Amino acid sequence: MYNLYLPYEVSFDVESQTYCCTGLDRDQEIFGTGSGVTLELAEQRLREAVFESLISDASDCNDYTPCLYRTPKGDNYLMFSAVELLPIRIRLARAARRLKQAEVAERMGISQQAYSKLERSGANPTFALLSRLETALQQEILQLA
Repeated sequence: MYNLYLPYEVSFDVESQTYCCTGLDRDQEIFGTGSGVTLELAEQRLREAVFESLISDASDCNDYTPCLYRTPKGDNYLMFSAVELLPIRIRLARAARRLKQAEVAERMGISQQAYSKLERSGANPTFALLSRLETALQQEILQLA
């Protein structure tokens, strides 16, 4: 399991008194933006935008995590921990098999609602649950993280 990093540039708009954080991928293309009255708020909004984009794209079986760095770049960067990325990895694995959440939940012997929590930010499954998930998806999940 490994962390991923997104460097970003900071700008400040004097007129609106807001900070803007612009995340840059490995090709130096804009990967997301966030703005706020404080730098911390702008960073938080950038993090939320990037995570939402990654999880949404994962539903369509598009994995954009390779666009992020495996080591920090520059002075300003966001770190996405392996635990934060786990819901994205799980959703990608399910989407690749063209399975619905309810189908995976049934294979695991849990409710669809319990399964859906695995694909959301803040998921912190037990090792036993991950083992059942790997069996249900016929894929190693921890290897992906």
